[in-house]
Amino acid sequence: AITIFNYSDLLAYIHYLHHSDENPENRNEFNGNDDDSGVCMNMDNESYETVVKGIGDLFLDLDFVRIVNSNGDGVVSQLLCLHSISTETWEHIERDIPRTYPDVEYFFNTDVQDSVLRVLRALAAEFPSVGYVQGMNFIAAQLLFHCNSDEDRAFLLFRKLITFPKYDLKSVYINGLPKVLKYCCALDTLLKVHNPTLFHHLNGLGLESMLYAQQWIMTLFAYNTNWKVLAQIWDYFFMNGWQAIFRISLCILDDLEGLLKNSDFEECSDTIRDFVQHMPEYICARAKNIHLSAEEVSIIDGALII
Repeated sequence: AITIFNYSDLLAYIHYLHHSDENPENRNEFNGNDDDSGVCMNMDNESYETVVKGIGDLFLDLDFVRIVNSNGDGVVSQLLCLHSISTETWEHIERDIPRTYPDVEYFFNTDVQDSVLRVLRALAAEFPSVGYVQGMNFIAAQLLFHCNSDEDRAFLLFRKLITFPKYDLKSVYINGLPKVLKYCCALDTLLKVHNPTLFHHLNGLGLESMLYAQQWIMTLFAYNTNWKVLAQIWDYFFMNGWQAIFRISLCILDDLEGLLKNSDFEECSDTIRDFVQHMPEYICARAKNIHLSAEEVSIIDGALII
């Protein structure tokens, strides 16, 4: 399987395909990053087709090829030179940088912190209707980490997550957070159909999904999920879009049903938070295999209509 830990190589690989003779026999010759620090893809034709049909949607972008192949400054530097952002947005981003994984050694580095800031500023410059919303910092930081600190690649990946209809993070972050509200409402409805006993217990406590799932949606689980499992979640999300987030959310609540049914509001909140922080490695496999009725599938599909 291609995991997020390979994405930097995957970007380089797809760039290579655009500038090769595109002979399938030559695809096995690509060996990742120029400095040999990356993972060798050695991708056969079947794997290549999987990438193009799934994760490849995220990367096959003419803008990516144009920018990576251009001479001079990278896209982030160009955007920061050509566009400005409001003082309020600047200050908001600056405040959140020290709060972004403060206990992770990689982010102790001031150069890395500056790159996260630059990526977020560039996004705010290109998407003024989005600007900056708390939670974007964790996605930017994860992308930067998995792109080996290449801020242009991290920016381009985030840009795709914002613009590509399959992910449409723009609708998650724009003023009023319309998709967050819509998805949380759909998750409540989904839980009511899927597990009415648990739904009525949580609803009776006043614990609506907006109080615990908003963070899952706005950070794609990047806020406090252990990184090994997060990589699997992002693979699943990149391949399947928001279907993955709904299924994982439902699996979390299913797994915790026994504990939640006998807990009060505070205990339920703590239990859900702790579970997500120490997310088990089986969660994606279980999410993929969870049985959903036709009505439940219809609820998810309805929420995903643009």
